Amino acid sequence: MIELEDFGLNPGELKAFLHVPPNAGKDIPLVVAMHGCLQDAKIYAQETGWNEIADREGFMVLYPEQAKTNNPNNCFSWFLEGDINRDEGESRSIKSMIDFVIDSFQVDSSRLYVSGLSAGGCMTAVMLATYPELFQSGAVIAGVPYKASTTLEGALSAMKGLIDQEPDKWEELVLEQNPSYDGKYPNLVVFHGAEDPVVNRKNMVELAEQWMALHNIKPEHMSLSNPFDGNPNVTQRVYQNPAGKGRVVTFEVEKLGHALSVNPGKGPKQGGRTGQFAVDADFFVTYWAADFFDLIKSKN
Repeated sequence: MIELEDFGLNPGELKAFLHVPPNAGKDIPLVVAMHGCLQDAKIYAQETGWNEIADREGFMVLYPEQAKTNNPNNCFSWFLEGDINRDEGESRSIKSMIDFVIDSFQVDSSRLYVSGLSAGGCMTAVMLATYPELFQSGAVIAGVPYKASTTLEGALSAMKGLIDQEPDKWEELVLEQNPSYDGKYPNLVVFHGAEDPVVNRKNMVELAEQWMALHNIKPEHMSLSNPFDGNPNVTQRVYQNPAGKGRVVTFEVEKLGHALSVNPGKGPKQGGRTGQFAVDADFFVTYWAADFFDLIKSKN
């Protein structure tokens, strides 16, 4: 990975690292991947396996990195008002990185995606809400709805699953960021451990409700798959819009706590590396996020 030393306006004082696959061609897609607390870009790249999939399938990966001067635990500031509004703080810094990569490399600006774990997952929701025109899709791993809180005390309540709002209220928090935006909101996939003691699984439900409201999806328009891809511990729920398109998808992994689910190995659906926040659950989240992003060409 290369560090982007000067990517432009950086009010959030973040760092940026970029992985460019060998023989990168024209009109290449870009995935933004954001680490969790107590992690950095390098660790996150190693554990998620994003770079290996990028090399195989042909897309770039941009890794924003938090600074300890912002947060001693390296958590993105997903609950601070000055960092989660459009064109402010850390969200603006991440937008600057993306703009720089688009301008500096032959990136297909119509194929931008964002993903993250824990605090990075929460920040993924922030980016989807504040810049909906930028992304096609997003993947939130063990995160919370956009603006579940704007204070530290509230953030702790949200993580415990104590913030419960009606879908239209969740939707309103997103719509307020872009009052004149009339385009389609990004598609969303959510991954969550059923036994997560840090970010309660209820957040998966609330986050799905927020984006179902944005896509005008009714809860009953859902199809369920269990086992998923042969794994009895994984339940997939696909929520379809009025046109029958699956715009919001959730994956719930049984026996998984607050961690990224990986599946080390050489198979086409295997990858990732175990670590402090990465557990071998025979389910490679990064692969399925990339598949949701329509980036897996090798299966065709």
